Order: sequence, then C-alpha cells, then structure tokens
Amino acid sequence: MTSVADGAITIAANAVGFTKLADIATDSLVGRDTAGTGDPEAITVSGGIEFSGTGSIRTAPSRGM
Repeated sequence: MTSVADGAITIAANAVGFTKLADIATDSLVGRDTAGTGDPEAITVSGGIEFSGTGSIRTAPSRGM
C-alpha cells in the first residue's frame, strides 16, 4: 500500500488474494468473460450447468416436457 499527499491509499495491482475480494452471489464463479487480460469478474452459472454441492460443477439434469 502506498499513501499520497492527499491522504488517499493505493493498493498495488494484483496484491489482493481471493479471500480479500468482495462477496459474490451464490452459484457464481470468479473468472473473466471479457476479452483480454484484466480484472476478475463474477460469472453466473447457468445454461444447463449447476454446482454439485461438493465443490464441482456438473451438467444439470434434463427437465422433460
């Protein structure tokens, strides 16, 4: 962290680990959907994919008509 004359504090780029990130919604992954290198994004799990409840993801069961 660095401090400037106006009292603002800046954290160095890429110096914060996952445990210090903001909270994200249930059924979200931390990744990057936007093209190129950049900040992490919360990605919603959908489109036939679901969390298993044991730390993995799987194809959601088919819901027949």
